[in-house]
Amino acid sequence: MILLPAIVLGLASSLHCVGMCGPLSLAMPAGNLTGGKRYLNLLMYQLGRVSTYVMIGVIAGLLGRGILLAGYQQALSVVMGLIILIAAIGYYAGRKAKRVSFLRGFYLYINQLIARLIRKAADPRGAFMFGMANGLLPCGMVYLAAAGSLSFGSVYYAALFMLFFGLGTLPAMLLLGFAGRRLAIGRYRWLSRVSPFVMVLMGVLLLIRGLNWGIPYLSPSLIGSPEEVISCH
Repeated sequence: MILLPAIVLGLASSLHCVGMCGPLSLAMPAGNLTGGKRYLNLLMYQLGRVSTYVMIGVIAGLLGRGILLAGYQQALSVVMGLIILIAAIGYYAGRKAKRVSFLRGFYLYINQLIARLIRKAADPRGAFMFGMANGLLPCGMVYLAAAGSLSFGSVYYAALFMLFFGLGTLPAMLLLGFAGRRLAIGRYRWLSRVSPFVMVLMGVLLLIRGLNWGIPYLSPSLIGSPEEVISCH
């Protein structure tokens, strides 16, 4: 019930990814490579980007695990659901996510790192590292996916959620990499209209999950207090 919105959110975010990461993909130094090597580099670049999403999921899972042990997972799920619903309203209203100001120095470092790594992206290893750095660029949709994964209280499920989100973005990004500028992006702009609805679905699921109704998978019983975490029996 949670992983399905993750991959659909990734699919619905595809055009956003194409617009933001597409130019970097097209800028990779692959002009002198043969077909097979070029496609391998493009694939390694995308795998590097998805790997970074998984690492973000691991960090979110560790943070969520700490919140779980503190006994606030139920409240966190409700709060994350509300944040995503508010973000969906903002997305529908045409408001874009802004960069977090105190991370400005980090973003600057990532941009400089990408500028260095793009020169080494002519081989598979360099392309993979380039993709990993690309995955750290500020992105509103990644922020939302990370917020959703934070509420799981599990490193495994948080990483899996981000993996499915990343896999959802792959089709459009791979198609762009293989087809290049010949791809008619305008035909698929309807996908961007799906994003707020998927965000609403994910927000509602997190809200229901936090209501602790005891419904398996959909709204399982969550720990509500630290006393419930530690038991001698």
